[in-house]
Amino acid sequence: MHSLKVQSEWLASYDAFVTFSSFRSRFPEVSGYCYCADSQGRELAETGLELLLDEIYDTIFAGLDLPSTFAETTLYRILQRRFLTVRLVTSGRFRCPTKCEVERFAATSFGHPHVPSCRRNGDYRAVQCQMEGPCWCVDARGKEIPGTRQQGELPSCAEDQSCASGRRQALTRLYFGTSGYFSQQDLFSAPGKRRVSQRGTSSATSCPPMIKELLVDSGLLRPVAQGQDPQFSPSEGLLKEAMRAIFPSRELARLALQFTTNPKRLQQNLFGGKFLVNAGQFNLSGAVGMRGTFNFSQFFQQLGLSGFQNGGGPIDLAKPPSVGLDSNSTTGTLSASKDTAMNKPLVGSFGFEVNLQENQKALKFLASLLELPEFLVFLQHAISVPEDVAGDLGDVMEMALSSQACEQTPGRLFVPSCTPEGSYEDVQCFAGECWCVDARGKEFPGSRFQGGRPRCPTECEKQKARMQSLMGSQPAGSSLFVPSCTSEGHFLPVQCFNSECYCVNAEGQAIPGTQSIIGEPKQCPTPCQLQAEKAFFGMVRVLMANSSMPPTVSSIYVPQCRVGGQWNPVQCDGPPEQAFEWYEQWRAQNTDGQELTPAALLMKVMSYREAASRNFRLFVQNLYEAGQQGLFPVLAQYSSFQDVPLASLERNMSLPGENVLLDPYLFWQILNGQLGRYPGPYSDFSTPLAHFDLRSCWCVNEAGQELEGTRAEPSKVPASLSFYQQSGSSLEDPSGGTGPLRSGPYVPQCDAFGNWEPVQCHAGTGHCWCVDGKGEPTPASLTARSPDLPQCE
Repeated sequence: MHSLKVQSEWLASYDAFVTFSSFRSRFPEVSGYCYCADSQGRELAETGLELLLDEIYDTIFAGLDLPSTFAETTLYRILQRRFLTVRLVTSGRFRCPTKCEVERFAATSFGHPHVPSCRRNGDYRAVQCQMEGPCWCVDARGKEIPGTRQQGELPSCAEDQSCASGRRQALTRLYFGTSGYFSQQDLFSAPGKRRVSQRGTSSATSCPPMIKELLVDSGLLRPVAQGQDPQFSPSEGLLKEAMRAIFPSRELARLALQFTTNPKRLQQNLFGGKFLVNAGQFNLSGAVGMRGTFNFSQFFQQLGLSGFQNGGGPIDLAKPPSVGLDSNSTTGTLSASKDTAMNKPLVGSFGFEVNLQENQKALKFLASLLELPEFLVFLQHAISVPEDVAGDLGDVMEMALSSQACEQTPGRLFVPSCTPEGSYEDVQCFAGECWCVDARGKEFPGSRFQGGRPRCPTECEKQKARMQSLMGSQPAGSSLFVPSCTSEGHFLPVQCFNSECYCVNAEGQAIPGTQSIIGEPKQCPTPCQLQAEKAFFGMVRVLMANSSMPPTVSSIYVPQCRVGGQWNPVQCDGPPEQAFEWYEQWRAQNTDGQELTPAALLMKVMSYREAASRNFRLFVQNLYEAGQQGLFPVLAQYSSFQDVPLASLERNMSLPGENVLLDPYLFWQILNGQLGRYPGPYSDFSTPLAHFDLRSCWCVNEAGQELEGTRAEPSKVPASLSFYQQSGSSLEDPSGGTGPLRSGPYVPQCDAFGNWEPVQCHAGTGHCWCVDGKGEPTPASLTARSPDLPQCE
């Protein structure tokens, strides 16, 4: 009976998020709150809006899907569309600020000498400059391209030749044709006024099918061209942003097409009423509340328009506002002043140039576009464009608008390969040939190779070549750092410049705290140790992000290194032994009889951290109050919190070889993300592993790469022993007893080069056998619990 009650209550709570009417009946006092967030999910300044729910009606999309999260509900999507509509009113963008725009805002606010330069769509400009300083080229992520920094003149950067842009242009030509029929400016011109191509193409009949269906056969162009303001031309960016936000997936677009018969109802169903039309009149009355961080009153006062406020009154530019004129002003003067104010350009938050008149035209255009019958036809064609050609419908719109193509599509066209971040892949291939390229997609001379992949210059070799080429143009007496590379192209662990040497990681970045003068002996961490350090902090971040749902053992992997720092030939997943030792320390000191899982213990310790508000003394006090001080041996020797010499504890108390997780201050620093380097010796990553019943293990080569076919799951007999297990036989124990082969932890044994050792032994059973070069067992070589190993070739 109790379970039925809980289930019915859960269903009632679930139903409340299906429609706005059910939500309002269950939570009458609740409103929506939307904001833009940075990469860490934090609210960006002056972007928060309270969205009122009273006038939002239920749409035909409500209840059609079964979302697993609130972000997938119709409620969330309607609120998101409304929020972005207000963003269009106040910023001219149907989106949130990008990483470049956020960094530009922060740099401007704090007077930083380098203010990032961003394009209209929010991407980084290829050339970035410091105020009264040098300029340099950046990639799609805003990262400086080494060797491009110049003083006094602009470097030669490919502004519009990012990999993503080049790939998009190539795919546009491949699917939509080559240039020749009409340009983007012509797309929204009257059909009779379109320019004829220089090649003489003058009719839409020569268009390839894709472009013809999207832009011509759908009939979308003619009504848009006839119905829009002749002085307003919708930007490619606006339509792309709107399409991407309104239809975040092809599935939603299919749903809209399936349940929309009257095109005039489409935008009302998408926005939960006539919100988009009202917003086009700047009438946000009853839709926007006063509990937001964006200040409407201050925004409109910059234009000399008063009477607008958050929630306290209507925000409606459809009515004549007060513009600061005297009582003798005529209505015509009021109207003219209003028009002048609305056409007055200003710089809003995040450096956006805002023109209310242009924003209003954009909103009206968008509202009318969504009500056109031709738009539904266009949408039907757009969702058929393959995802490997256009990731979303915003990309489809951009490709269609940027396409100047209606002649015969070339049969063969090179399409560059890009990384997920939008940079060029090191190797590009076309028509059976491959070649190496730099960060700007420029081919390395002499790297073209037919029938295979070339060996491309490494990052170290690229930087070395760039620096050496720059040295010839430097004035006499100047010096540049030229990295040193190994014969394989990797950065040497020790780099020197002028009179100083330091250790670097695999990317060539200096490791803090390793500087010394030339000639001093230096021991730098190896690639294995650096990877282990990075993985250790990655494991901590995952655990701290959601301690209530800790990751599985198999999802955690911290590389194991040999004492000398080389990769251990056998690698296993799961947390390091220090974590098991930390848990066992608690179990040994636990006197209250309460048994906690590692996850539950971590949650408890995290609650002490939260209660301490990042104060180490309060953290230790909370441990004592909960009787959990035994977690740390250095605290276990003090019976009460008052006896603890906290001044001496606020430093690293661990000795070489001790577990860093058992030092309370180091543990506290790790919990709070205060460390950038592993606090203990790198030899910790050479600690022998145990708990093989929880770990999967595999062999790796000398570079740490897994060898195919060597992975063995925990507590299972590996494939190399299956021949004996399947026979159903048993081996005779030298002590006189017999016993079948037991399932137990097996760790493949590999040599220093990652190859199979000729003799393999199963630690859980005492069996040994011979294997060939592929790890396959040699027949009749299996021995059991024998003091002598089998003689293998």
